[in-house]
Amino acid sequence: DHGMLVVLPEPTSVENAYRFLRLVFFNTIMKASIPEGVQEVIRVSRDPKNPIGIKTPADLLNVLERMDKNLFSEIQKQLSHQKLSIILNQVRGSLDIDVGHAICSVCKRYFGLQVDYAGYLDYDNAVWKAVRSKKPLLEEFPRSAMADKFQKIFDTLLGEQKPLNA
Repeated sequence: DHGMLVVLPEPTSVENAYRFLRLVFFNTIMKASIPEGVQEVIRVSRDPKNPIGIKTPADLLNVLERMDKNLFSEIQKQLSHQKLSIILNQVRGSLDIDVGHAICSVCKRYFGLQVDYAGYLDYDNAVWKAVRSKKPLLEEFPRSAMADKFQKIFDTLLGEQKPLNA
């Protein structure tokens, strides 16, 4: 019912997240009852180098709105039902924390998707130590700062705490 995307604050991870979210966008809009001619526009627009000049999902939404207002409303409804959260992993500073806010902003602006920033996990050697000892982190270090971060993220995902982008 609720999708989570864990992203490292590194360019390749952010690019992969963008590609994944783009796929979520296209899969979501295809759930609407789309006439065949419009399906072709959507299919062609999936290629970033398409001949019709649609560069971003936002461009596609603008075209679809001009083509069929009712269909556009249905697609907007489908997009609004998506429940997605971003968690940043291995954060080392405030610039890394800001990557989560940027991803949420891009999702809203370019995909029409509301993505919540559930939280972030700092880079922590305790993770490495737990892996080396072949034990779960929260079992090996139940009172660590990392355990507290996990609890905050759990609370956010359960709706007991506001997301960082709220």
